[in-house]
Amino acid sequence: MAYRVRSAPGLFMATVARLEDGEDVVVGYVCGTLTTSPVLTEECMSAHEPEGTVLCVHSVCTDEGWRRRGVALRSLYAYYDYVRETTPAVREVRLICKAPLVQLYGKAGFRVEGPSPVVHGEDPWIEMRMPLRTREEEERLVRKRRSWYF
Repeated sequence: MAYRVRSAPGLFMATVARLEDGEDVVVGYVCGTLTTSPVLTEECMSAHEPEGTVLCVHSVCTDEGWRRRGVALRSLYAYYDYVRETTPAVREVRLICKAPLVQLYGKAGFRVEGPSPVVHGEDPWIEMRMPLRTREEEERLVRKRRSWYF
């Protein structure tokens, strides 16, 4: 993680919660690096390519005491907006995950691409992707969705 923060500090986002006493606490984080590779491999995930147009999300972490409260999903939504605004070269976001997390990432807008070539441990990794729309594309999509309703 230290490499990711040093090499791609603009792609690291902490999730902060305000407690009842007004204190702010870090309850999670999302981090990634850029790559030019259209498929996530161990090689491309171990380096940051500043000219890349694919954001590789490495970690979506939530403090144990804050899990199952929607923190990870809200963190992903905020990260998506943050990256779209601060890193306009990014065209899509990719990640790999284990089967139990496919549903969470699906709720955030990711779609399964298939099995990942990355091997760590016994369980297979699944690659997921999400196109990164510009603010204008996002607004057009929202207007279009609204027109579906009477």
